[in-house]
Amino acid sequence: MRLLYLFDGAPDPRVERGMRELGHALDIERAEDADALEALPDAVVVDLAAPSAGWAARLATAWPGAFHVQVVHAATSRQIAEALRGGADACFVRPLELREIAGRLEAAARRRSPSPLRDGALVLDGEVVPLTPRERMIVELLARRPGQVLTAQEIGDAVWGLAGGVDPATVRAAISRLQTRISRRLGWRLIAGQRGHGYRFEPRRDV
Repeated sequence: MRLLYLFDGAPDPRVERGMRELGHALDIERAEDADALEALPDAVVVDLAAPSAGWAARLATAWPGAFHVQVVHAATSRQIAEALRGGADACFVRPLELREIAGRLEAAARRRSPSPLRDGALVLDGEVVPLTPRERMIVELLARRPGQVLTAQEIGDAVWGLAGGVDPATVRAAISRLQTRISRRLGWRLIAGQRGHGYRFEPRRDV
């Protein structure tokens, strides 16, 4: 997922590091500058002193399709309820459990990114592209983990299933061929590569 992390005061290095380690594309900006941003995030994480219904309404207006998480230092149950009623999708109070935040983001990504596979073929914009069994397994593997980056080795172990492992270069070549075919035929990119880390499911039109 593409995350926008807005901070009021100072950014939290732990939040920043945790989101990056989970493989999300992360943009970081001051909360006060939010109205001037032209970003199109999948999710917005806003770091505040306390839950804010005002911020919830503000972000719902700016990015109505984005999943909205508030990370706060202290809160009453009433403040949290007001923020959620105002439009926030989740509110987390420090000390943070980043795995719980990650789980909420992955659940949001699954709702945003239904599987493009139908009867073993790839279907985008009504166009059908037949896939080889291995290509189908790659797409299924990544589509089940939207927003999560998997290394070439992890993909190889899951898809090729060889006892001695598979050369990551073989995995990268297979994904490259699949990407090229989809791009040429449909004008879509299905899988995003993150240099030095791996691949994540991110269907979007080529630009």
